[in-house]
Amino acid sequence: MNRVFRTAMAYLVTGFSCLAALAVAILVPRSRAQRAFDRVIATWSRGVLRTVGIRYQIRGQVPTKPPFVLISNHQSLLDVLAVLAACPEVRIIAKAELFRVPLFGPAMRSAGFLKIDRANRERAWQTIRDAAQEVRRGASIMLFPEGTRSQDGALRPFKKGAFALAAESRVPVVPMAIYGTQLLLP
Repeated sequence: MNRVFRTAMAYLVTGFSCLAALAVAILVPRSRAQRAFDRVIATWSRGVLRTVGIRYQIRGQVPTKPPFVLISNHQSLLDVLAVLAACPEVRIIAKAELFRVPLFGPAMRSAGFLKIDRANRERAWQTIRDAAQEVRRGASIMLFPEGTRSQDGALRPFKKGAFALAAESRVPVVPMAIYGTQLLLP
C-alpha cells in the first residue's frame, strides 16, 4: 500500500507542477517567466524524488554559468528527475511522444523544453538547430546522447546530436553520470 500511495502522490505532484507551469506561462511576464519555470521544475523534480522516497547525492560541481550542453547517461525514467533536481535551469531535448501527454506536454513546451522526433531525421536535426539558437540566447540544453534508456545499465553508443549542438553553439559539453536509478526503476 505504501508504494501505491507514494506513486499516487508522485502523480499528484506532477499534475500540480504541470498546472503551475501552465499558470506561469499565462500569468507571468515573459521577462520573468523563465526564472519562475526554473522554480517550478526544481520543486517538481525534488518533490517527486522526495515523495517516492529517493535520496540523491551530487558529487562534483554542478555548472552554474550558462550556456553549456549537459549530457548524461540514461538508465531510468528517474534520470530526468535527477538531472533537473541537480540543475533545474537546463532545458531538455525530449522525445516527441512526451509532448502528447495531457498537461505534461504543454507544461514542457511552456517551460522551453524541445521535442525531438527520433523517427524523422530532418526534423531531429531541425531540433538540434533550434536548440543551438536557444543556446546562443543563453539557455543551457540537456540531452541523453544515447538516445534512449539502457536496458542493462551499460553505456550505449552516443548519437551525434549533442556534440553537433555544442560545436554549432560554441559552448562546452558538460558530462554528468547518473548511478543507481536503474536499480530503483528499471
